[in-house]
Amino acid sequence: MHAHTGQPCDSKFGRYLRAGVLVKSKVAPMSECAFLGFTIKGKKVRWTDKALADFKHRIKKLTARNWGVSMEYRLKKLGQYVRGWTGYFGISQYYRPVPELDEWIRRRMRMCYWKQWRWPRTKIKNLLALGISLKSAIQHGVSSNSY
Repeated sequence: MHAHTGQPCDSKFGRYLRAGVLVKSKVAPMSECAFLGFTIKGKKVRWTDKALADFKHRIKKLTARNWGVSMEYRLKKLGQYVRGWTGYFGISQYYRPVPELDEWIRRRMRMCYWKQWRWPRTKIKNLLALGISLKSAIQHGVSSNSY
């Protein structure tokens, strides 16, 4: 409505707003509604599947094999994102997938180190520096399995 005339607003902007409100509005049970990345089921608050998918997508971007940045910078950015995400979604009472996510992120980071070390000699040297036995270091360092 135009404030000065009281007439409905038929401009493109008005039609856009009405369409947006209709798309976002619905009458449904609370368990089927998402709000700011959360759903409410009974008395429990949990994050949506889309929020989890977005989290995984962002982690994949931060741990990409072809992102040519130092490991220090990568870990800094990854830590910032994970702390921010857990700070926001930490109010949820849904913690079942958290250990699996932690394992998955650690596996992605091992892949980044393996890619960065690149050559068998470097892999063996770095594995020995981490305290792995010589036999295991050689076995894993020269392995043809990628990641």
